[in-house]
Amino acid sequence: AEYMGTLVPTSQITVARLAALPLYNMDTDPMGGGPGGAPNPLASEWPAAAARLRSEFTEANLVVIASSVNNGIVAPGLVNAISWASRKSEAGHNPLGGKTVALMSAGGMSMKTVIGQLEHAGSFFKWNIVPNPVMVSISKFNRETGDVADPEVEAEVGELMKALVATTVKEEGKEKTEQ
Repeated sequence: AEYMGTLVPTSQITVARLAALPLYNMDTDPMGGGPGGAPNPLASEWPAAAARLRSEFTEANLVVIASSVNNGIVAPGLVNAISWASRKSEAGHNPLGGKTVALMSAGGMSMKTVIGQLEHAGSFFKWNIVPNPVMVSISKFNRETGDVADPEVEAEVGELMKALVATTVKEEGKEKTEQ
C-alpha cells in the first residue's frame, strides 16, 4: 500500500490500518439495530478504530482497495473494514459511498473472483471503479520486504494509479459542471 501511495501525486497518503478494528457487530454500531432504522440504543458512539477508519474514508479523494486472496474470497479483515466504513451516519452519510476506487488483488488462482466480489460491493456503494484492476501473483513480491519485485508489475500498478488520478480529476470536473 505504501508503494502505491508513492505513485500518486498528492499531499497526503493515508494507509488504513485494519488490525485494530473490532469485528463488525450491529450491537456496537450506533446506527445498527434500532427499530425502523433509528439509532442503536445499545451503542452511543463508534468504536475508536472504526471511527478513525470512517474519518479516513470520508476525507479521502482517492481510494485503493487491495485484497489478498483468502480461500477464494476477499480477505476477511477487508470485509470487516468495509462493513464498518460503509455504515451510514446519523446524517445519512456513507464514508465509502460514491468514491472513485482502484482495485487490486494479490494471490493465486482466485484473484478474478476476489476482484468480482469487490466490484459487486462497489455497485452497491456506487463506487466509480477504475477500469483494469491489477491482479498480481504472490510470487511477484519480495517475501522479506513485501515490495513488488517485478518491473512489469510495477508498471501495471503505476498505470492503475495514473488512471485513478485521471478518473478522479474527471469526476471532480463533472461535479463542478453539474453545480
